[in-house]
Amino acid sequence: MSWRPAPSVAAALTEANTLWPKRKRGGDGIIGDAEHARRQSDHNPDASGIVHAFDLTHDPNNGVHCLLLAALLSIRQDARVRKIIFDRRTVEATDWVWRDYTGEKPHTHHMHVSIKPTKTAENDTSSWWDADPVTRSLAVLWAMVEHATKQENTPEGKAKAKAKAEAAVKQATAATGSSWTAALTGGLGGATAVLQSALSLLSGTTGPEPARGRPVPAPQGYRRLVGAVPVLVGAEAKKVLAMVKSPANPNGLPVGAHVVRTIAGQDYAFLIEWHKHPPTDNVSDALKDWHRGVSTLIRNP
Repeated sequence: MSWRPAPSVAAALTEANTLWPKRKRGGDGIIGDAEHARRQSDHNPDASGIVHAFDLTHDPNNGVHCLLLAALLSIRQDARVRKIIFDRRTVEATDWVWRDYTGEKPHTHHMHVSIKPTKTAENDTSSWWDADPVTRSLAVLWAMVEHATKQENTPEGKAKAKAKAEAAVKQATAATGSSWTAALTGGLGGATAVLQSALSLLSGTTGPEPARGRPVPAPQGYRRLVGAVPVLVGAEAKKVLAMVKSPANPNGLPVGAHVVRTIAGQDYAFLIEWHKHPPTDNVSDALKDWHRGVSTLIRNP
């Protein structure tokens, strides 16, 4: 049977390609495979040959953070959407309440979006992924709360998780050097950077701090910068260093956190970890013992 995507479905992936040209596309999809054909699925063509679903690859290192994008659609209650599935969670437009998803595929590598089988939903090709700064801000907080409360089953636990999420967002936006809303006005790339930093901070605040000397893994998609550090990058590393947790700054960034920056068109991550200088280095004795410091990483091309 011949098939074609609904215009709005095709527009969602086309817009993603325009916004994030370097994004990975291995998890993208519209038409279902043989496994989909054996069951009811919006990836299968309807009687008119129209497909009412798309999959978008989760690729936060290149700007596509599906938790954030799911939040945007959910907060906006996008009129085209019938159902969203991502990372073992799902929501339907009947009530816009997120619930656990127990299907066979957890959808951790891509987000599934089904649209309503109506002419209005099929033909609405307005922006899927744009949003005003306030909505972006709300989406970041929503995504943080969703991430933090996923394992919580009581109102008290969810309230504590939400408080931790809000604190992590505040720390992450402080690391951007601007207010929460201002950090997001540059577009979804800025929102993704804030969310990535906030997730890192949340991870660092929900468990014990790594033991001294224990290596901290680099964020996915980044490698350690070897050789001379550009002047502007070194200056930014010093700014981040001033925000590192210490006895004088107990609410600072913990070991294990990282801050994302774009400098001269290149993405860098400043990783908070333990350092120890060799005895032969011309530094103070205090720096020859384990201490918190900042390592500079660069994103892979």
